Amino acid sequence: MTDHLKVRGGDVVPSLDIDGLRERAALGLERALGFVEQHGSALSKLRAHIMVGIEPVSQGLARLADQQTPAGSMLNVGQVFSGPIARNLLAFDPEGEIRGTLEALSVLADWSHLYDAPCDRAVEFLYTAQQADGGYGDASEASVNSPERVFTTGMLAGFLGRTRSVRPETLTAAGLYMNRFWSVDYIRQNAWPSVASFTHYFTNVHDEEGEAALPWCARELERGGLVGEYSASEQLRVLFYCEAEALPGVEFNTNALLDQLLNEQRDDGSCPAIVPAEDPAEERVGPTLDGMLFMLRLCRAGGQ
Repeated sequence: MTDHLKVRGGDVVPSLDIDGLRERAALGLERALGFVEQHGSALSKLRAHIMVGIEPVSQGLARLADQQTPAGSMLNVGQVFSGPIARNLLAFDPEGEIRGTLEALSVLADWSHLYDAPCDRAVEFLYTAQQADGGYGDASEASVNSPERVFTTGMLAGFLGRTRSVRPETLTAAGLYMNRFWSVDYIRQNAWPSVASFTHYFTNVHDEEGEAALPWCARELERGGLVGEYSASEQLRVLFYCEAEALPGVEFNTNALLDQLLNEQRDDGSCPAIVPAEDPAEERVGPTLDGMLFMLRLCRAGGQ
């Protein structure tokens, strides 16, 4: 079984051995699991074990519920985002309630559990935590328009749009905030975090700007991948946020991206985004968990 493949730089390889790709993915998955088991936190190891069937998802839900505050926020999740994003979010939200809740919703989405009690409590927390301008997090003069706040608000709104319990006024307010910043120039200047947050937001929240904005987001994601600005992991992460293999105007070859992901996997088994090679191993756990998810889901989708 073969498939055509467009790779970084735009070259076209006439055929791709899909069966061989699945075999490579199985080996890559084993190596990635070993990396997470060596460098991951207790929750990250549990996430990896849930993916490969060692532990049931109920164990993960119980762990997140244990880390939920009475108000519904989540604390001490970690190893979901990586590199500059993780460091900037830490500085932007030092207390961790907004950041931790965003990380927890990302994990729950990967488990397809944005409907359980921990999620409903988090949704209620985010209703009360939303600022008057519709954004989330520090609304001081220094941070109110920061890329970190736009990223956080767009990502949270995207997840909230996939839940059963969000209040419409929460999404309306978030949309008013996000639309203040939306432009093609903005996502190009702020790179992957903006592409991810706006694509996630416009895909999962009904917004009049979405019909015109999503094709631009899709083209920017495609362009960044072809010129090497975004790794396969970063491109796949956006598609998985949107639960799609195609975005308006662009159909992504997920087999090609899986092949690229396996080529980008490091000797130690980690699957980093495009970050410096000297980044600490702990910062590569999040992208490696992403890589495991992509390997499993894409192989299953192909019939394995």
